[in-house]
Amino acid sequence: MIGALAAGTLAVSRGSHHRIYHAVLYSIVAERVTRGASSPDHAVRRLQEFVYQNVRTPRGAAILDGSPADTLIRGFGYCDPAVMVFLRLLEQINIPGRMIFLRRDDGVSPHTVSEVFLDGEWRVFDVLYGFVPRRPDGKVATINDLTAQPMLLTLSRTRPEWYRNARAFTLERRRSGLIRSMVRGLLTLTPEWLVDRFQDLYLLLPPPRYITTDGKLFEDYSASDSRLFFRARNYHVFLRTLQAESAYEELLRRYPESRYVDDSLYDLGLLALTQRQDHTSALARFRALLTAFPTTAWADEAAYFQARAYERAGDCDSAATLYRAVVARGRNGLEDARARLARFRCP
Repeated sequence: MIGALAAGTLAVSRGSHHRIYHAVLYSIVAERVTRGASSPDHAVRRLQEFVYQNVRTPRGAAILDGSPADTLIRGFGYCDPAVMVFLRLLEQINIPGRMIFLRRDDGVSPHTVSEVFLDGEWRVFDVLYGFVPRRPDGKVATINDLTAQPMLLTLSRTRPEWYRNARAFTLERRRSGLIRSMVRGLLTLTPEWLVDRFQDLYLLLPPPRYITTDGKLFEDYSASDSRLFFRARNYHVFLRTLQAESAYEELLRRYPESRYVDDSLYDLGLLALTQRQDHTSALARFRALLTAFPTTAWADEAAYFQARAYERAGDCDSAATLYRAVVARGRNGLEDARARLARFRCP
């Protein structure tokens, strides 16, 4: 017993508990998000939409080191991290994917997308922008389709020449691949309640430290309010909706001056819209956020999801007004806003 405790203490001191937890996270998130998918295309689309909804780019978002799991737990990142989250989740359902660096004629890469191998071809999924180009036959377009038919990119900020100069990068199979396979095998035999208890146990252990790319400490989640927010975020990505909401609400109640108050209000709106499918509650949360914090870094993201909530509520005019604002600002959500506006028939 003493030996086991010593080994566990050593593993925690070296951060091994984070690696084990992340292996479980990828498998559980992929399984829960794709549960009931009717086809590989449907499963991939669910994963892409999940990453698009949960890895956003608030104003001034820090550029941080860390794993794809870290990016998903934080809830923000840029194109490269978003694509890596998507690819790690694809691994869990045994669908090949790779990173595509789009390049201008001068060789500079302005954006990164992903390719997924479906129906015998590599097909394009622009994860961060939420853009999935489709051919007239309904199939997701390939890079050759996009360069031969530039009109398929009409709704996108990307340009055909960026795809002509694109370079593919396949993430290497790491030595931990066997561990991931073993974790997936074990999880298929493990009841969901036990997986959730494993997460609860992990959240009692020392949290991770997040470092910016220039070596500065961004967050270590050691303070009481930040640790509570970290717990809420982990429940959030595990699709433990009620537990996530409870943790966010507890933070708002116990720490009204916390720097995580606007983050929590935003995440409560996102949860209501995307996991509970409750547009009324989502609208109330986003209104509360934008009223209390009009200059929050999440303002543009909240406005975009507010538009989706109005659309779901049948308030076409309010949704269209906000979608037009999203397009005018050129922020994340631009492509989806354009697509939705194109099919609106408002009085």
